[in-house]
Amino acid sequence: MKHILHVSGTFKNDGSTYSTLQLHKYLNKNGYISSIAYLSPNNNGNIYHLNNSIKSKIKFFFLNKFNSLLIRIFKKDHNFAFFNNFIESGLEEIIDKINPDIIHFHWMPRTININKISILKKKLIWTIRDFWAFTGGCNVPVNCSKFKTQCFNCPHLVGNYKKDLSYYNFLNKKKLYKQIKDMTITFPCSDFKQLQQKSILKVFKKSKIIPNAIDDVKSKYIQKKTSKKFFTILFGAQNLDQTWKGTDIIIQLIKKMEKQNIKFIIFGKTEKFLKQFADYKNVNYIGYIRSRKKLRKIFSNSDLFIFPSYYESFGKLIIESLSCGIPVIANNAFGAKDIISHKNDGFLVKNQNLNDYIKGIEFFKNSNKKIIEKNCTHKSQKYTIDLIGKKYSEIYEKL
Repeated sequence: MKHILHVSGTFKNDGSTYSTLQLHKYLNKNGYISSIAYLSPNNNGNIYHLNNSIKSKIKFFFLNKFNSLLIRIFKKDHNFAFFNNFIESGLEEIIDKINPDIIHFHWMPRTININKISILKKKLIWTIRDFWAFTGGCNVPVNCSKFKTQCFNCPHLVGNYKKDLSYYNFLNKKKLYKQIKDMTITFPCSDFKQLQQKSILKVFKKSKIIPNAIDDVKSKYIQKKTSKKFFTILFGAQNLDQTWKGTDIIIQLIKKMEKQNIKFIIFGKTEKFLKQFADYKNVNYIGYIRSRKKLRKIFSNSDLFIFPSYYESFGKLIIESLSCGIPVIANNAFGAKDIISHKNDGFLVKNQNLNDYIKGIEFFKNSNKKIIEKNCTHKSQKYTIDLIGKKYSEIYEKL
């Protein structure tokens, strides 16, 4: 019986954490021993807290403080994620304690000093969930393609220095990847796999596309929609102040459709975003949603979900929407491009064209809702944990 140790980040309700937990539960039910190492305090059975010893706590504290200081000095926008390579979290202590056969990284920043990966002496898998694996520190490059050759003079860092943090982080990764090139890589979407051949990840020969999963909820929380005065459009994200989530598109749509029979329901964390349409009556902000059951009820009572993110490796919210029978309008790139069938269960927009978003809204306002709902729920069943878990099991068995 193989023992898999999953390494993830902070325990929170994001796509990475959720997908890791779903896979963990699946494996424990299907002939594996599965454990998770999280950055958050959550010692529960075979779920472990990184930095659990005094020694690792002290080391992490100082390294993280130093990292935070560097970021505070050099990063331009606090809503923009940037991670250096050198932070340690006591992962080796957990590995020594439970002695897993396979280590599966779902989130690497701050969980391990990447210079130590080559000495772990274990079978390794890395699921690439954002751009950090490709870059000199950023999770999302936002109109910067330097990572395809060499990061330098990062547009997200203060100053005009060729050899900045991104430059040295990138060189460090490039050197490291050549040392551990037998690691198996998985990507949640085809665009990421194509980027592999244009980046420092090309040294890894074993790679495969495996999308994220949701649990097999089917139509458990779907409610029949009562007659409403408005056509309801839903939009949300973990952090609405991250402009790469496509908030500029939503703002334009809100202003453009202010006098139409359309209501926008918005959820997520925000400090700045809401101020841009505080006086608009066609907007209802419902705050940050922590409960998945509540979120699914909100989806189920909407008519359409808009997912305008510029950079999203997968897009768990797309699947959540489809599983509730709600179509999705999204940018024709990355995860959305792989998931959505145009004018069947969603609408794909090229180059973030505002008129295309409006065309998509009109299309679903005038479409047969029962047929669309059936198309959506049918599509979502391709992403259940039973199907995705089997794909990972096939990889584990080959290692």
